[in-house]
Amino acid sequence: MAKAKGKTYSDVKWVNLDLTLKQAAHMKETYLEGDKVLADWQNLLDSHYKVTVAEDLYNKCYSCYVIPVGDEHPNAGFILSARGSDFMKAVRGALYRHYALFDGVWADHDRQVVDND
Repeated sequence: MAKAKGKTYSDVKWVNLDLTLKQAAHMKETYLEGDKVLADWQNLLDSHYKVTVAEDLYNKCYSCYVIPVGDEHPNAGFILSARGSDFMKAVRGALYRHYALFDGVWADHDRQVVDND
């Protein structure tokens, strides 16, 4: 019996975006309080995302990956990633990208207008 082929990381499109200085400052203001981080993280989980945070030994930082669960999910086929010098910065970066920059829609991430300030 042939084994069904599952999805691999090569089957997905990675959503990576470096923040401008202005965006990084806004992220710090937006996620200054830990309660906001936890509330938005809970909202991600309730919206059928898996959130993984791991130490990235190669890059000497932490990585946060937001992965939609299910093929019918609006962001299926994408993985949003963010990095930070500590656990919380990586999580805040992923939340900020998801909610503030992409408004929850990752398919248009190629067309995001970048403010270079």
